[in-house]
Amino acid sequence: MKKRTGLLWSEALIFEKVSPGGLKRYLLFFLAVLLALTWRYRFLGDDCFISFRYARHLVDSLGLCFNAGERVEGYTNFLWVLIMAGGMKLGIKPEWFSTILGAMAGVVLIVLVFRMGLQMFGHVRIILLAPAFLCLSRTYASWMTGGLETRFFSLLIFAANMALLHELGIIGRTSAPAKGWLSGLLFGLASLTRPEGYLFMGLGLGLVALFRAFRPLRQDFILLAVFLLCTVPHLAWKYAYYGDLLPNSFYAKVPGVWLSQGTWYLLGFFFYYSLWLLIPLVLGNLAFLVRQKGAIQWREKRFVGSVYFFAVFLAYTTYIWMIGGDRQEYRLLDPILPFIYLSIQGGIIGLNKLLNTRRFPEFKNSILMQLLILVIILAPLMTAIPLVAGFRPYKGIKNVENLSEYAQWRRWEGRVLSEFIQPEETIATKGAGALAYYNSNIYVLDMHGLNDRVVAHQPVKKRGIIGHEKIASRDYICSNGITFIMPDLYPKPPDPAKRTKIADKGGFCVKLKSDAFLLSATALSSKQIQERFEGHEIVILPTDSWCYQGER
Repeated sequence: MKKRTGLLWSEALIFEKVSPGGLKRYLLFFLAVLLALTWRYRFLGDDCFISFRYARHLVDSLGLCFNAGERVEGYTNFLWVLIMAGGMKLGIKPEWFSTILGAMAGVVLIVLVFRMGLQMFGHVRIILLAPAFLCLSRTYASWMTGGLETRFFSLLIFAANMALLHELGIIGRTSAPAKGWLSGLLFGLASLTRPEGYLFMGLGLGLVALFRAFRPLRQDFILLAVFLLCTVPHLAWKYAYYGDLLPNSFYAKVPGVWLSQGTWYLLGFFFYYSLWLLIPLVLGNLAFLVRQKGAIQWREKRFVGSVYFFAVFLAYTTYIWMIGGDRQEYRLLDPILPFIYLSIQGGIIGLNKLLNTRRFPEFKNSILMQLLILVIILAPLMTAIPLVAGFRPYKGIKNVENLSEYAQWRRWEGRVLSEFIQPEETIATKGAGALAYYNSNIYVLDMHGLNDRVVAHQPVKKRGIIGHEKIASRDYICSNGITFIMPDLYPKPPDPAKRTKIADKGGFCVKLKSDAFLLSATALSSKQIQERFEGHEIVILPTDSWCYQGER
């Protein structure tokens, strides 16, 4: 049996070298597709307005607080809040600023993924596979916007790992001149953006330790020193300011390990993007492990990066599995999309090299190669299926369409209520996002404990909707003297058949505008409501105070 010397035409089409200009033209095409999908799925979620409210109060010299005078860390994106505050200071609305920054970060991330493939495997057409996966991913396109730090964090994490591989000499011709400080800085900025940045930093240090055989160099200490210079001052300030190292939102949303929910979350993701079929291709990266001088070594060092990316994927998904995932369509998995797709891309290249170097019979080699090429062609198409099929909510996980619709409704509510709520009045709500932001001068209690330590630290009696299982008790809400409890606006008044039931439960309804009816529970008496909304049509008056209805 002879070693192969020629390429099949289909193999040449995928694995042949292409000019830099040709690769860039392909990349521009995929970026155009991504931007079109970004416009299709553009939205602002309700949660981003929590960050905007903190930023608003910081700009107004009230400090990083949700309610004036209350130091509770109800956010997990410190650096993003500061960036939004900077935009507000310059007169830029956060609704636009966050969207533009997210889209820009998404484009830059695609370019970095492309450059990573280029530096690992050269000017071959197959390096376009990972960017194609990302540009055709509904999850990636959706979280180009949303108003949160999601895409910005993903960019920082990937850039930090890319810099680290350069500094270790795994990719690129020589070690990067930064000598450790660049990756340390980027890991530090990522950790200031989201707490998960510390996990990625730990994985990076693990790679350094293994790659150096636990004999660190000077640049490795520089990496760690720069990272600590970024993060330790923030941790010290946070403990002094809030009295805790973990954000209050962590206690409110993560009451403990929830493996069953995490299993559903990850299984849905794996089947949604056909990763159950693609992940085995990662094994192709191991084709270049050899035993030399009694030790396992890499014949080609560049495959170390692909295997490391897969290790990052496994470690991070284990973390997501333990906490139970998230309620928003695979948002927490967004940071590892580049890692898994680059690892799959590396595995395919490894398998191709294996088929070209091993002594297989010609017909077997041809069949195996055609099967590999078929997978390469089908993989991006399978990734794109959710763009057509959509995402059906399950196990409390909402799709971006649900999130967008809910946020639009809450923004409308917040804007209308801002015209009628008085500064001395207070609100308790189960969605303290847009409604709270557009009423930033009003005290707002998030009933799920996001901005309240008492609620956040109370035990969960029964598992329910992920991240929304803790709820303030009736006694606690009433002891805080809340004026409007769970206020909602509707374009029409309640059905007459339901009005008696609403009144008996301490609720009232008043017409604020022709298309805006306020329905809310309250501790106010009927007389107080009449006096408060004098001049407005009152549709329902409470027969008794909500605070005397007993525990729900």
